[in-house]
Amino acid sequence: MNNEVLMRHISNPIVLSVCILLLCCYVSLSKAMSAEIPIRLSSPQELKYPGKDRFLLSGQYYPAVKQVPGRLRKEQGAGVLLLHDCEHDSRSYSYLAKSLSEKGSHVFAIDFRGYANSANADFSRENIKMKAKDIAAYQKNLVRLTAYWEDDVFAAHKLLRTKVDKRKGIAVVASGCSVNYAISLAEKVKVSFLVIVSPQMNFAGKERYKNLLDIPTYFIYSTNHLESFNTTKELFNWNGSDKTKAQVFKGSRVGNTLLKTTYHLEEDIAQWLTYNLNR
Repeated sequence: MNNEVLMRHISNPIVLSVCILLLCCYVSLSKAMSAEIPIRLSSPQELKYPGKDRFLLSGQYYPAVKQVPGRLRKEQGAGVLLLHDCEHDSRSYSYLAKSLSEKGSHVFAIDFRGYANSANADFSRENIKMKAKDIAAYQKNLVRLTAYWEDDVFAAHKLLRTKVDKRKGIAVVASGCSVNYAISLAEKVKVSFLVIVSPQMNFAGKERYKNLLDIPTYFIYSTNHLESFNTTKELFNWNGSDKTKAQVFKGSRVGNTLLKTTYHLEEDIAQWLTYNLNR
């Protein structure tokens, strides 16, 4: 086709309109293909692992991923171990776990022995509650159950370590009673960062924390919950890391309730951990 015939076709209004339309479609399609499509992670993977006594424990594993155009790509990221409080189970961390996973961290939210999928007839918090005649009997039997938790947390960390890049660290998020087991873990292995929510700690637990190297810690607590308020003030003042921070809220909300009822708090935790773990 010579130039004269080509110009005649292009000058035709219908042909020109079709060309412009095709060009616009091509540009739109190119932009859509190059954009990062927000894809949410589906369900976590349940992982079973043995405790020191071979009892089978359970946890929810969220792999490290990053958004790339049109899909999620697996990452060789850092790790975060999530320890629930004594009133909930691993499901209480579902939003935080997904947020951390989609920011590039391998996340393992465990069910403590006796809770959810880590329970059976011999180890069951629900059975202890139903059979207890009074609060003293309940607490006595619960102590027998929690006596295994220190070794169980160590086993969970060992499993998570197999998922994490050897060059990357592992952080621990703990709430309420589980803070003590995060500290016992940090006495045995290197814990890169800690998030402590409404800590329930006795004198010995606080002294154990003070004897650790200064692990950068994010403290979260409420003004009117005196136990965790006083504990957090003491430990925050003791910690010498310039990365340590504290966030205090009005009221008496603690643990899971504080996380779930405070706008953007879980996202803030995820951002703080992601930033520090990847520096």
